[in-house]
Amino acid sequence: MRCPECFKDGIHRKLSHTKVIECRSGPVRVAVHVCHCDYCGNEYLDDEAQAKIVQVVMRAIHREELAEYAHEAWSGWMRHLFSKCAGAVGD
Repeated sequence: MRCPECFKDGIHRKLSHTKVIECRSGPVRVAVHVCHCDYCGNEYLDDEAQAKIVQVVMRAIHREELAEYAHEAWSGWMRHLFSKCAGAVGD
């Protein structure tokens, strides 16, 4: 594996780190393996770690979209119920 900082192939250790990713609904913690270059001390994410972060972010976005959809559906249903009970409720 080649270090993106010093461009040397060599001994690269994988260290376990917890990254915090900010999503709209709040921070999400992701445990990833970060590569550490013994030549320059640079730490970077390999393709596997980047893919894992992308998956976590996509899941968080999907959950947020589902929550928004459920909230809109629930609001519409409640508006419908109140309109039946108390006459018309304005938008």
